[in-house]
Amino acid sequence: MLLRVLIVSVLLGSTVFLNNSLISSTAGQKSFFLVSLIVATYVLTILYALWYRQKKNLHLLAYIQLSGDALLAASLVYLTGGVVSGFTFLFHLWIMVAAIVIGKNATYFQATISAVLLVIIAMMYGRGFIPFVDEQVYVYIEWITLIYYLLVNIFSMYLVGALVNILVSRIEVAGEGLKIERERKQELLKELEQAKRLAVMGEFAATLAHEIRNPLAAVSGSFQMLNSKFDQDESSIKLTAIVEKELKRIERIVNDMLDYTRPVNIEIKRFNLCQLISDVITLVKAGGINGEIKFECSRGNELFIMGDLGQLKQVLWNLINNGIQSKGSELFVTVTISVTVDDDNVQIRVNDNGKGVPAELSEDIFAPFFSTKKRGIGLGLALCKRVIEVHKGKICVENPGVEGATFLIVLPYKK
Repeated sequence: MLLRVLIVSVLLGSTVFLNNSLISSTAGQKSFFLVSLIVATYVLTILYALWYRQKKNLHLLAYIQLSGDALLAASLVYLTGGVVSGFTFLFHLWIMVAAIVIGKNATYFQATISAVLLVIIAMMYGRGFIPFVDEQVYVYIEWITLIYYLLVNIFSMYLVGALVNILVSRIEVAGEGLKIERERKQELLKELEQAKRLAVMGEFAATLAHEIRNPLAAVSGSFQMLNSKFDQDESSIKLTAIVEKELKRIERIVNDMLDYTRPVNIEIKRFNLCQLISDVITLVKAGGINGEIKFECSRGNELFIMGDLGQLKQVLWNLINNGIQSKGSELFVTVTISVTVDDDNVQIRVNDNGKGVPAELSEDIFAPFFSTKKRGIGLGLALCKRVIEVHKGKICVENPGVEGATFLIVLPYKK
């Protein structure tokens, strides 16, 4: 819209000025047609601007404007000599504008409209169907010359459209590449900031864990010795059990902190994944649960994969325990482990019937020290993610935001 106003103001305005200066005796009559075009263009542009502010049907608005601009160019061509007019360049200009505003397909739409209008003007000139206005510059040319000018102009219109489309395609590719690079840069900066933050937290956690571990070992050993020397009543036995449980919990937390701060070193070997899952289920059940654990595998009882058996065992143990704790110790829980395999990947799903994972937390729960539990420190799932990523796999939450959480592990599969 601004470009149109600028062209009309400068180009047509200067033409009116020249007409008034050169032929002062008939200036008013000779400039009427040009002034009418200027006024009509301003009025239409105001209407276009009001439409644009509504933010509705903008694609249609663009096509209407381009069609109107083609008519404006045709009017100037008609006024200044037909196909030999110097204003035929406006057709090419609006073809380029069509590519910028709408896209590549619009260039041929604009070229076709421009070509049709130019042919109509040429035919009407030749047949005398168009009335002449006082200021019109009429140039008489032979039919062969007329056809030559028509073909040159029409060919140049489609040629400009094709060249602009090539340019737009290259700009789009370059723009998409810049967008990807910019997004990748943002991701790298975010990862760098997270790595710095985790490095500080990891160093602090390692120092804290080492400082706690030795006094904890001394307290635990002393308690065991004192506990074995005295006879206890029922109340004391319960208190002793609570102390032992809490000491083990502290020890587990300290070990998790130390494990997270150490680099993950894996020992790859071939093992039966189905047997590993069965062993983990047996281990979990030995601790006593109020519920059931189901296991199903698309390959029966044998599915051999490559990986670190101990590390993956810890991952599965964490996920199954999370599922058991999802409804609380007093509620009946069901945890289902399913394994499927294709030519490239093994997929392990651990599903529970708990309250699920909120959609907004589906990424955060794998961050270190992030926990939804009142008594958790948020390292279990972070450790799981590290182990799976070292195995060149991925772990995520399927269908977050619904009841019942499903954790998906994808590992590369080699027969």
